[in-house]
Amino acid sequence: MLEIDKEILDYCKERSGFYMRYSDDFMVVIPGNHMGDAEELVDDIKAILEKGMVTLEKRKTQIYQKEGSVITNLSEGGSKKIINFLGFSYDGQDVSIRSKTISKYYHKMYRKAKGVVSNGGMTHKKTRAGRQNLYRLYSYKGSRYYKLSKHMKLAEKDRPNFLDYVNRAERIFKEESISTDTKRHMTKIKRALERG
Repeated sequence: MLEIDKEILDYCKERSGFYMRYSDDFMVVIPGNHMGDAEELVDDIKAILEKGMVTLEKRKTQIYQKEGSVITNLSEGGSKKIINFLGFSYDGQDVSIRSKTISKYYHKMYRKAKGVVSNGGMTHKKTRAGRQNLYRLYSYKGSRYYKLSKHMKLAEKDRPNFLDYVNRAERIFKEESISTDTKRHMTKIKRALERG
């Protein structure tokens, strides 16, 4: 794919654009005054990809136009006005973590909480660390970012958790709105442990 990446990158640069790929997801951004016909642009990218025997999946190929803070989906049958890429959503103004990503985080937390409660707060090794482990994995108290900000010593078991990812994304995008969906996570953990 490196040769194909280079060719797509050159194609985008010629149009004052931008190209980014991660695994099988990629994004091409071309300013409107350099874009021309959107369908022609997609055909050009398809032709480059076909040289590397890669085909675009039609239902996943989306063409968006952004004017001011308004995003319009130009794709056939496209209604989504939010650009999703690599776990993030962009609505024309704000970047946030995709709702699907947040749902997975809470789903895993609820499942783990149910297991902790059904085992009487014990782990499968019969130690009482079940609740602590839940908070370590799913709350800000287990976050390396939180511990470092409080000048707490990190233990070997202190691995980054989902909230470290959220904090890092906030710092990179400089947007506080990224963590909106995780603000009440402590309340949700407490309730999950009460409900079982």
